Amino acid sequence: PRDATGIRQLTQMLLATGEGCEEELLAAAVRPEAQVAPDFVGLSVAAPAESLEDATRLLRRLLFRPTISAQGLELARAELVRNLAARGEMPATIAFDRLFDAIYPGIGSGDTTAGDAAELGAISLDEVMSFHARHYLPNATVIGISGGVEARQAIALVAREMSHVLPGALPYPRPEPPPGRAAGAEELAVECGTSVYITGGRGVSISAPDYPAMATGIALLGSGMGSRLYRALRLDRPLAYTIAAELTPSETAPSGVVIVACDPEALDEVEQIVEREIALAIDEAAGIEELQRAKRYLIGKHALRRQRNWEIAHYLAMFELLG
Repeated sequence: PRDATGIRQLTQMLLATGEGCEEELLAAAVRPEAQVAPDFVGLSVAAPAESLEDATRLLRRLLFRPTISAQGLELARAELVRNLAARGEMPATIAFDRLFDAIYPGIGSGDTTAGDAAELGAISLDEVMSFHARHYLPNATVIGISGGVEARQAIALVAREMSHVLPGALPYPRPEPPPGRAAGAEELAVECGTSVYITGGRGVSISAPDYPAMATGIALLGSGMGSRLYRALRLDRPLAYTIAAELTPSETAPSGVVIVACDPEALDEVEQIVEREIALAIDEAAGIEELQRAKRYLIGKHALRRQRNWEIAHYLAMFELLG
């Protein structure tokens, strides 16, 4: 749901603490971790393959019948407030958060922000429990499994263990398209020795036919040492400390972003070069060689993400969820 980033992240953090299940988690060598994205929240459970049955029971309990105490809420709240304070001290995250607040009002970056400290401080235990009861529904849940298990047996086991929970009300409807946004630039002053320039906008959704083309274009522009921005900001002239261009896959809040960290004295020149390279990428067709480089970069990145069972399980579930 929109306008719920604080309570979404707080609730998800509480589930991942495994309160009330400490002994079972230790016995099965299970480690739960929480994720929060604009489209969904996720709970990953890493465990030895022989612990699949115990891990599935624990996942069922953590998702649908969690133990959340007043003390647990205060500990999670304090951690989240500390994380917000830390973000407010780093130029890159300040710029990143402000950009997403501008391009997706009411949603923001989703996976990294959680409202402000005052809003978090006002959330009660009853509100968390009510939020959980409304939105954590079995028929709105997708499970992905990877690694060391036989597929049919694993599916049968999960189906058996999850049959103990009732489906609940209809899943919360998919969010409406986000509201309009204002164009323009904003300057933020932060006391530190590094400047950051960030620019970006709404991307196409992950299910759109143009998504692969946009991913390739973003990689061509600023991914890796062969990209146009790397050549312009590091090889032609040593102006930037770090350069990144990212496409965030999403149905609710897809985005394409370029972020560059540099010396404060180089900031104006960096801005001009980045905007020039974006304009050239729009106006001039890419050559065959650099197009192939961008594709190879994406293919290699995809292959790296298939090397860990955690990520395979995550992406199996995410793509199933997003269609």
